[in-house]
Amino acid sequence: FSCSKLVAVNTQEKARMAIMQFTGLKDKNGKEVYEGDIVSYYQPFAKRTDTHIVKWDDRWACFGLFENGNEWCKENDWMKIKDIEVIGNIYENPELLKP
Repeated sequence: FSCSKLVAVNTQEKARMAIMQFTGLKDKNGKEVYEGDIVSYYQPFAKRTDTHIVKWDDRWACFGLFENGNEWCKENDWMKIKDIEVIGNIYENPELLKP
């Protein structure tokens, strides 16, 4: 288990690149999950699909899922979500966050 991997992605501004930190986790399709990724998963009890941003949480010293700037759950909790899927990232797909 290693989190020392970084990846560069294009931003909407062509001259800028963003560096994203690997969380050490993979989604349901085997795709690596990075800080700044937008993830989606189905909540069976609420019968809805939720979308969150993966961010580092200094308070808990781990990655968490955030919605509207607020932490939704910590890494040790969201690792249990079986069907989590990376659908984009905040740099290349900001439209995925609009309600």
